[in-house]
Amino acid sequence: MIVVEVLTELRAQAVDRTFTYRVPEELESWAFPGVRVLVPFGGRSVMGIIVERGSGDRAAHVPGLKAVRDVFDAEPVVPEDLLELAQWLSERYLCTRSAALRAVLPPGAFGRVERYYEPGPAVEEAVRAGETSAALAARLVQHPVSHPQAVAVLGGDLGILRRGIARKWWTERTKGRVASAKTVYMVVPCEESGRLREAVEAMRSRAPRQAELLAWWLEHELEPFSTADLTRLAGVPRGAVAGLVKRGLARIEARSVRRDPLAGRSSIRDPGERPELNEEQRRALAAIVEQMEEPGPRPVLLYGVTGSGKTEVYLRAMEEALRRGRRAIVLVPEISLTPQTVARFKGRFGDRVAVLHSRLSPGERHDEWMRLRRGEAAIAVGARSAVFAPVENLGLVVMDEEHEASYKQEESPRYVTREVAWRRAGRHGAVLVLGSATPSLESVHLVERGRAVLAPMRARVGGRSLPACVVVDMRRELQEGNRSMFSRRLQREMRDRLSRGEQAVILMNRRGYATFVLCRACGHVMRCPHCDISLTYHRAGQDLRCHYCGYTMPAVEACPACGSPYIRHFGTGTQRVEEELCKLFPEARVVRMDVDTTRRKGAHEELLDRFARGEANVLLGTQMIAKGLDFPNVSLVGVISADTSLHVPDFRAAERTFQLLVQVAGRAGRGDTPGITVIQTYNPDHYAIRAAADQAPNMFYRRELAARRSGGYPPFSELAVWRTQHPDADRSARAAESIERRLRDVLSPERGLVLRATPAPLVRLRGLYRHQVVVKYRRWLDVADAFRMVWRESAGLCEPGGLVTVDVATQMLL
Repeated sequence: MIVVEVLTELRAQAVDRTFTYRVPEELESWAFPGVRVLVPFGGRSVMGIIVERGSGDRAAHVPGLKAVRDVFDAEPVVPEDLLELAQWLSERYLCTRSAALRAVLPPGAFGRVERYYEPGPAVEEAVRAGETSAALAARLVQHPVSHPQAVAVLGGDLGILRRGIARKWWTERTKGRVASAKTVYMVVPCEESGRLREAVEAMRSRAPRQAELLAWWLEHELEPFSTADLTRLAGVPRGAVAGLVKRGLARIEARSVRRDPLAGRSSIRDPGERPELNEEQRRALAAIVEQMEEPGPRPVLLYGVTGSGKTEVYLRAMEEALRRGRRAIVLVPEISLTPQTVARFKGRFGDRVAVLHSRLSPGERHDEWMRLRRGEAAIAVGARSAVFAPVENLGLVVMDEEHEASYKQEESPRYVTREVAWRRAGRHGAVLVLGSATPSLESVHLVERGRAVLAPMRARVGGRSLPACVVVDMRRELQEGNRSMFSRRLQREMRDRLSRGEQAVILMNRRGYATFVLCRACGHVMRCPHCDISLTYHRAGQDLRCHYCGYTMPAVEACPACGSPYIRHFGTGTQRVEEELCKLFPEARVVRMDVDTTRRKGAHEELLDRFARGEANVLLGTQMIAKGLDFPNVSLVGVISADTSLHVPDFRAAERTFQLLVQVAGRAGRGDTPGITVIQTYNPDHYAIRAAADQAPNMFYRRELAARRSGGYPPFSELAVWRTQHPDADRSARAAESIERRLRDVLSPERGLVLRATPAPLVRLRGLYRHQVVVKYRRWLDVADAFRMVWRESAGLCEPGGLVTVDVATQMLL
């Protein structure tokens, strides 16, 4: 007897373990780790994944072992290394195994699904194979057959059903809330062209429309067409196709069609030329290749200034990995980077590139995932979740802009992409390349400790200079009578650059029109009823919006508290900046990129293409425009307020500000025209702003690392945030205090410092009051067992109506 361990689709922590099932004899050839199965659970059937297979000796002591009811897949949908990775995710980031498994599964792997069957290319072999398979084949030729009907026809023999799929007698399709292959029904000939020409003559009098259709089809070399296309192009009714099928001259064949996310989009096609690498690029590439030779390669930190040619180094490293028969994953931090990044890799490697990110349709993601799984594509390019791409024989993992905060998953499993990428690379003996012009302090510290190799690139390609940076003190601007959001220096530079036909990038890292709405009579501020946050005014829709929960209400003309009409909009967002740009610079043709303008699929690429073609000469946006974009005609970057991220109550505020300023400044001067960056601030002497403007990264890293060391913050420690959430504030506070006490019971101060339970910085979010307990520790191994124990014990503290979450290796405390 064969038994399997199955992890079900159920999310509840109470059933967060595997369950043992026996495998019926007719399914033994299909039940292997990584395949989806249908199993009995309580009084119902649920989907699951086999994670382990063994002999029945292991389960001899289990009475009444239930049987697997069906196997969904002819081959594993999840490779073994991803099953192992899911187990590690659940242990490292304190999440259920089900949540970890969903992270590595193909899109839509679990869901309500109805299966049905269609004739396959070898359906005629089923007729000759035996009476039972012939009976099902006869039905399939007439119309698709549902799964229950197919099982009934086969007398309940699931083994024949599975063998028929493997031998292509029939094809299994699915419909419902699960992504699957797209099916197109094609008309294909059943006879040679000579026999079909004879049939045309024989049918001219008796079936003229069928003869007309067949004659047209012969003129077009019997190319397969869908029924709709064939009848439309030939100008005949659909019944003519049915007539040909009935006469045995044609058949309807179901074919899978790839949903290509890049279909119809322009791509930079590589003509085969390679730019000559400069000395720094050659040394960086050599450092990566050297690690490829090592049995236990270390990560390579590709620390290159903006415009230094890091992408070409990635491409060359990729070529080397492919030459060695290995494959690769390329990660980019945000969807906004994907079009340009994909174009570079697609141009160099063609159809060997698959794209994975959340803006694709479920069908597109499914097809790209399966291309990688089947080995049809060798390179996965995408955002954070592409780290789980089913790439076997992995030889290289690239994390471009590795410092970006978006590489931290904020929902369970709350993983750090750098850690997951390092884990996957280690499993395959692959090289992890961390690329950035502003590396995270964690990566800098890895180099200092000898755990990573540094590959510096200090100069731009082609001898181009970095842009000059000017810091404008906005306090002085106000003192000297300038009340505009644009300093006089930025206004001069804008007029000068636009008059010369050059382009500008303007950063305002806050969307909307006004950041809060206040009554000047009573001081009332319009706030979200579900969150502890003020509503943002959006002029485009004349509404007030919460940027956390999505709550929206119409803009007010009178104060709801006192009835006063004296309502004023305070603060600045991208919509107001756009309005002011058009007033001050009538010649400006502005493209605005923020969450509001890029919600629609493909919007990122459309907006960037407009700017690249010169239809717009000003690109205005939030941080999504600050990195990875390469437009040679941009000679000016303006930062409206460098203080937006500087005063966030988080230990990474200075680091994030420095990185953002350096990255956005790097958009200027990438072509032949020298660039300049104007940074506006009310804190011109802050070390993060000064280091960015003076191009003095070493000064910044020394000072910031010293501050982190003295405060015991990462990278010299790790932080975990235990957060309670409940509609009742007291209930949330009591749960946090209970977790604090339990953590103090199981952790000595030497292993982990447990801070006092406090309200979270955003005390109310989406209708739930939030409290938190922060724990500082030097090593994960010191706290792992204690954390897992408290996590299991505290799971129900806020139920019903609330929840307890743990963010291990948190990147921010908000």
